[in-house]
Amino acid sequence: RADKQYKAKNGPLDCVQKNYHVAESTPDSKPAMVAEDYANRLRKNLKKFEKWARQEGIECYRLYDADLPEYNVAVDRYADWVV
Repeated sequence: RADKQYKAKNGPLDCVQKNYHVAESTPDSKPAMVAEDYANRLRKNLKKFEKWARQEGIECYRLYDADLPEYNVAVDRYADWVV
C-alpha cells in the first residue's frame, strides 16, 4: 500500500503518483554469487574471443549474450570499448 499519493492532471490525463517505502534488504549471498558467476563468464569469454578476434583481424564481437538468466543483457566489444 502506498505511503503517500498525489493526484494531478497532465493535459487531459488524470495522473496518480504513489510513493512507497522500500525496506532495506537483508544480506543475502545469492546475488553476490550470481554476480561472481557473471564476472567469471565475462572473463572466460574475453579470454576465449580475444585471441580468436586478434587472429582473424576482427575488432567487433559479442562478448556476452544473456547466457545467465539473472543477467539478461548483451555485452559487445568494439575495439577497446565494451558496451
